[in-house]
Amino acid sequence: MCICLLIVVVGQAINLNRPFVNIEYAFSEAARSLADSQYTDGIERYWMAQANPLGYSALASVCVRLFGYDHWTVRVPAVFGMVALLCAGWLYCRRYPGDSDPPGAGQFWLWAALIALNPLVWIYGGSATADVLPAGLIALSLVMCFVADTKMRWHVVAGLLFAATIVMKLNAILLGLGFVYVVWHGKAPIKTKLVQLLNYTLVPALGLVAYFSVVYSQYGVLLVPDAIWNLVKDKDYIADYPAIVLMYLSYLVMLLGLIGIMPIINTFTHGSRRRATVVTLAALVAGIAAWLILSDFGQGELDYGVFSRLLPAKLFTLIRVAGLMVAVFLFVHLFESVRKRTDGFAGVVVFSIVPFLLIWSLYRPTQRYLLLCLPIVLIWLILESPRDTRNWLNRLGWPTAVVFAAITFVGVCYITSLGQAAENMALWIRQNGDVNNTSPGVITQHARHHFPVKRVSRPRYVVVSSTDADVLHEEAVRLFGHNVQTFYLVEVR
Repeated sequence: MCICLLIVVVGQAINLNRPFVNIEYAFSEAARSLADSQYTDGIERYWMAQANPLGYSALASVCVRLFGYDHWTVRVPAVFGMVALLCAGWLYCRRYPGDSDPPGAGQFWLWAALIALNPLVWIYGGSATADVLPAGLIALSLVMCFVADTKMRWHVVAGLLFAATIVMKLNAILLGLGFVYVVWHGKAPIKTKLVQLLNYTLVPALGLVAYFSVVYSQYGVLLVPDAIWNLVKDKDYIADYPAIVLMYLSYLVMLLGLIGIMPIINTFTHGSRRRATVVTLAALVAGIAAWLILSDFGQGELDYGVFSRLLPAKLFTLIRVAGLMVAVFLFVHLFESVRKRTDGFAGVVVFSIVPFLLIWSLYRPTQRYLLLCLPIVLIWLILESPRDTRNWLNRLGWPTAVVFAAITFVGVCYITSLGQAAENMALWIRQNGDVNNTSPGVITQHARHHFPVKRVSRPRYVVVSSTDADVLHEEAVRLFGHNVQTFYLVEVR
């Protein structure tokens, strides 16, 4: 375990001081304001860009006070999120409550490799955003609840971790039914169960009330800041609900790598021929539906990063279709596992991620939301796997880890170059005295903090990613010597 933690922490530390990308600036600016009450611009920028609670930035502000403000200091809490993820898997293995097939050291190492090297986890695990830290805390709290049995102290700590999670990522509250399932199927007397349930409801509720009371009194923000509400209030996500659900399911399976095939193997090796035929037909129907619904549906934030720029769009449609077909096998196997064993971790998966996916699909689809679900699914798939499937796990899991490592390396190189190009463009504009006359345009998500808090109403210049006008300055995003994107500063026509 210590070796695993050391590898992750050192690996993240190598590139922790790179420039910001993907709204990191908002969390870092809020941390600056919370650390220095005289700096009010930062909190204004946060409420203009974020609907997440201030929990992450509050922790980052502690690091700013201790070590000073820099890119790496506001990313330290995210690294602790990866530590929490690994601790969740280790605790599950160490305190496994089952009577048979306890997870071995090999399973833990495979689980740790697939979690840590997953491109989404690793990249956001080194980013100043409220993503991997909440994912680590919710996974750790669910595992603590699962292995606690009648140990009330463990339940209290798990309840506190759950409360901490939702003041960083409010939608994590949708995973709360997982705690209800564990407590209700536990061995404690009914009165003890009621006390435990009260712990998982009252502690988070008090935490939210305290948080929103402070935020409303300080900043006048209740639930969602006005800037964000004005952006989303007129959007009709309900019309796209079927497509969003399908995209989430498909993307979640893709994040599992070849491990996602395990339920298919289980279906054909442990089930009847009739059952295998029925599930296969259902998967084919789901694949056809996915092709019809998703072939013309935009990726939105459920895209594939730099690979979306390098590979044809139809390939990603095929990946979505294949992912959804595998998802049918996955969820059939999941519900079958719950039916056979009510005290297993499969029930936690069903009662946490299923409500989350069904409810949150009513809102804007974003890949990073799946970070809350991924560790929970992998705990069930890998750490609770029967002994007779572990050879298959190793055959599929370790090659997946190698592929994940390669993709992660490419992704880290890309976001480093992306952030540097955006930073260079913003600094060039500032050094030439045009920051008050320029709209950041396409670099807004990466470098908005270099520009005035109030948006320029009539900018003279704008940053774009393509143009046929005269270019005042340009910065290239390079990947292994090749230009994959270019930012251009041009006059507004």
